[in-house]
Parts: sequence; C-alpha cells; structure tokens
Amino acid sequence: MKTEQHVEVLTTTTHDSLRQAVKNALDKKRKLGQYSVQWRNNKILLDGKDLPSSEQSS
Repeated sequence: MKTEQHVEVLTTTTHDSLRQAVKNALDKKRKLGQYSVQWRNNKILLDGKDLPSSEQSS
C-alpha cells in the first residue's frame, strides 16, 4: 500500500520530468528554427521564425 507521501513524491517527480521533456523539445525546435504551438494564458501561442505565412500575426 502506497503512502500519501510516496504518492506525492511520485507525482512531483513525474511532473518535473514532463516539464523538463517539454522544455527540451521546445529548445530543440528553437535551435532548429522550427515554430512551436503552445497554450499560454488560455490562448494558443504560435512562436518561431518559420511560422506558416497565414499564421503570422502583424
């Protein structure tokens, strides 16, 4: 039987691992000059130099 503390540690570790994986993926896309699609402040954010022309904001 798992204790509450064990579950909390597992949850924190999993969350940290996912955050690091996303950070690494976004960094790789940035270095390759690729755009990314992100969700920030309840809005879709398109970021990067190679955005499709119909998606670029003015």
